[in-house]
Amino acid sequence: MKNIYNYISNYGNLSFLEVPFNDVDNLIFSSLSYVDFGVDADVNNLTIKEIADIYFKNHTDSQIIKNITAVKTGIKVLNLIKDTVRYKDLIITNYEYVFSDVTQFCAMNIKINDTTNYISFEGTDHLISGWKEDFCLAYKFPVKAQELAIDYLNRNIKLASKNIIVGGHSKGGNLALVSSMYCKFWKRKKIIKIYSNDGPGLRKEQIESKQYKIIEKRLIHIIPNYSFIGLLLRHNNNYKIVYSYERGLFAHDLANWKVEGAKLVPAKLSFLSQELDHGIIKWLDKYNDIEREHFVEALFDICKRAGINNLLDYKVDKFHNTIKIIKETKNLDGETKKMIIDLFKFLIKYCSDDFKNKLFPKNKED
Repeated sequence: MKNIYNYISNYGNLSFLEVPFNDVDNLIFSSLSYVDFGVDADVNNLTIKEIADIYFKNHTDSQIIKNITAVKTGIKVLNLIKDTVRYKDLIITNYEYVFSDVTQFCAMNIKINDTTNYISFEGTDHLISGWKEDFCLAYKFPVKAQELAIDYLNRNIKLASKNIIVGGHSKGGNLALVSSMYCKFWKRKKIIKIYSNDGPGLRKEQIESKQYKIIEKRLIHIIPNYSFIGLLLRHNNNYKIVYSYERGLFAHDLANWKVEGAKLVPAKLSFLSQELDHGIIKWLDKYNDIEREHFVEALFDICKRAGINNLLDYKVDKFHNTIKIIKETKNLDGETKKMIIDLFKFLIKYCSDDFKNKLFPKNKED
């Protein structure tokens, strides 16, 4: 597969003067924020090489392999770039990690050179609180992680700052977008690019706001041709579509996006993703904010009663945990159950393509 790992191998010994920052570097930097250095970690003003040495000294292979896909991709990227000319001496500052029962947030600043910085926001990791927050985007603005992201930019974009690139993958892409929209005016002027890598969109009120119009031309929304997460909520249709080696939810993984040379390989949006996009908007329009909130609270209350606090709990015994969740749905009221069934119809239709992919040749380019 030609992907970000191959890009690191081919371009890792070329400086940013020789090959300027590009969309693929953006994927690499957005993946780094998935690496959990710990709440009390002091990795500020250290090079990527120094940070990587500390991380791999403190984490075994058996610990690393237990992580969810996005985290494992970030860890592998860190391992591959730690000895390269292009990345090893870049300095990371302002690392922050916050988690609680209601939020999950991580951000870092990567200094590319004396004039350019990439601020990376983490997407959703294994914590159920982070996944619940993703669902809350459907009825609430701002959620706690969005507030933290706005505050992060306000605190970390300085008067002396010049070219700021803000980005993230999955929920991190949404945080990059929202924080750029609502940070202070003079700080927003320093932002030259905003990357949402398969990140969810916005609520109707926000996408029609003047704040969105101000930054819209700086937004680079990249989605795979079998996107799901990046089509959630509302968005403009001016996104870059990249070819993914995988279908279904695995298309969301940055390591599955095709790279040739220093560019992402373009593709057409699959019919399945087009249908899903339309279906999600219909689902959103069908229910008001109060109904959506009841749905989200009921859905995650099921997980709580089933004893599932993070995705790693679920991963240990998928079969029995699924049975627990199904049993708990019996206690839902009729309207909430109907909402869950409506949403799962979209998900089942989408995820069933993963099964078809095992029976038929993979993802032919359109």
